[in-house]
Amino acid sequence: MTTFDIKKYELLIESTTKMIEELKNMAEKI
Repeated sequence: MTTFDIKKYELLIESTTKMIEELKNMAEKI
């Protein structure tokens, strides 16, 4: 795996984590 691939996966994990956090926040408001 190249550094570029690793960076790509890191960004993917980061955005997925943010999405999960946002969904949790939305669920709490309901």
